[in-house]
Amino acid sequence: MSTTPTKKEEKEIANDIAAMEAAISNLSYDKLEELLNSKKQAEIENKTKELTAARGIVASLEAQLEKLGVVTTPVAPVKRGRKIKNSFPMGKAPKVKKGKRGAVGEAIRAFVSSKGKAGARVSDIATALGFKPANITAFFYAKGNVKKFKKVAPATFALK
Repeated sequence: MSTTPTKKEEKEIANDIAAMEAAISNLSYDKLEELLNSKKQAEIENKTKELTAARGIVASLEAQLEKLGVVTTPVAPVKRGRKIKNSFPMGKAPKVKKGKRGAVGEAIRAFVSSKGKAGARVSDIATALGFKPANITAFFYAKGNVKKFKKVAPATFALK
């Protein structure tokens, strides 16, 4: 089975091509553009008909939902990126009150001294005073506080 055309088929194909070329050459550029625009216009009209039909379906579904008592509200798109907690104009940031220097140490000393020689656990101090346990542990191992406190048990400190 050969796929090559015979001489007769070749002549028919050549005649068809020549006829197409003649038809195209007879059409001017304006006529070709007009044909394209008419096809585009027909496609646009078909799409608008489909869109209006779809809008009608959506409207009827929304009406049915309202009858059932379901409220449909459009959902805003989720904003991406970093969220800024507090945004203030330049130079208008609120002033933060700073505590007295050594207030944390005084609070820890008062709490540990109230527990006596048994000492106080780091987790108990953290919950009572509202600090992080890691910060309280760091306080006990600070240079000036090592001489004032002694470690009684694991994570338990007392005054010397």
